[in-house]
Amino acid sequence: MEIHPRHVVGAWIALLGLTAVAVFVGRLHLAGWGPVLSIGVASVKALLVIGVFMRLLEGSASPRLVLATAVAMLVLLVSFVVLDVRTRRSPGLVPPDVRPMSPEVGPDVGPGGSRAGAPDQPTGSG
Repeated sequence: MEIHPRHVVGAWIALLGLTAVAVFVGRLHLAGWGPVLSIGVASVKALLVIGVFMRLLEGSASPRLVLATAVAMLVLLVSFVVLDVRTRRSPGLVPPDVRPMSPEVGPDVGPGGSRAGAPDQPTGSG
């Protein structure tokens, strides 16, 4: 079955419009909603390509079953990643019981304030 040219042109115009929406959303500062909207726009664009150009909606049930399985696995994977990130406790950068080191004492400062491995007195030449 041949694709009607009106469907191709309509899908092309829709893809261009959705690309403009994706660029516009990318320039906005929407905090946590920017990636959600971008993924939504990308999903609609993918469905347009699958439906119009790949003719998956007109074919037999076998390719649609493969697509549904792939989408279900992707949703499962993304949901597990989101659950993993949401259930972790974020440790602070510095534990509350640790004080910063004083400038005189550091990991490479030896007894008496000399650097480890450095001579105590500078040696003169000659």
